Amino acid sequence: MRQSGKLRDVAGFDFDFSYSVDQQLYVDACIQAAKRRAHTLKCRWRVQRFPGAGRLRCIVDGQTRSLDLLGRVLEHDIPTICEGVRGGLTPEQARHLGIGFTELFLVGRQASVEEGCQVLIAVKQTTLYFPVFDFVEQRKGSPQLRARLRITEDVVTDFALGRYEPAVMLEEFHTALEHTLRELFQDLPRKKANWPGLIEAAEAAGYLYSEPGYPRQSEADQPEDSHSEGELHSHSDKLLLAELTQRRNRAKHEGGEPSDQWLFQHWQCVGAILETMVKRLQPQAG
Repeated sequence: MRQSGKLRDVAGFDFDFSYSVDQQLYVDACIQAAKRRAHTLKCRWRVQRFPGAGRLRCIVDGQTRSLDLLGRVLEHDIPTICEGVRGGLTPEQARHLGIGFTELFLVGRQASVEEGCQVLIAVKQTTLYFPVFDFVEQRKGSPQLRARLRITEDVVTDFALGRYEPAVMLEEFHTALEHTLRELFQDLPRKKANWPGLIEAAEAAGYLYSEPGYPRQSEADQPEDSHSEGELHSHSDKLLLAELTQRRNRAKHEGGEPSDQWLFQHWQCVGAILETMVKRLQPQAG
């Protein structure tokens, strides 16, 4: 199991690493690819070279969730990129070196790691995991629900990276919220344990914010309205979930609207509601 770390208040970090001469071509490829992917996610990746050869400092800045996404896309893409480098390593060795480069990035984000120069080495798996939303890290809810929510973490990440259609994400959010609310309100009468009844129970319990805005998040981490640069979203949780339900139903039964931008603008808002509901669950072993 990889260690999970969350750094919601961190907007930037840097890390130093050293590498051998025979790794130079692979490092160059990793840096170029990392810069391009950082730019796509509106992050900034700069490189400072030390005198002599074999040591670099990477300075990375960006919104916290964008850095989470950057870590995931590096983990997905960098090993494959390294396999295509014409160096002295076998494809398997090159792939493991690419995973090692991603490990440098992830360890560099970990606040508890002492400052110092890391060493680029080949590894088979990264040791740190930064989900875009914390649905399972706190071990809240049953093991069955946590296993389901880990899938949701992956779908959210892949959707944000453009690897899933909105219809998939709408269905996943709806399913994850429904499962979480069923576990949160296990004492509801069976006839009330449907989607409308679960939303009503969450509202009655005071779990949904009735005022516009997102007090559950720091001001710096609130979602922004893409229609107006810097303008924070202004909708209640209940209104947001009503929109989610309508769009999910249209996508499921009528095919939906592929060009609909609503989910691209509000996926962080819906994710924040799910994260809040999960945190209200009781911790369970297993």
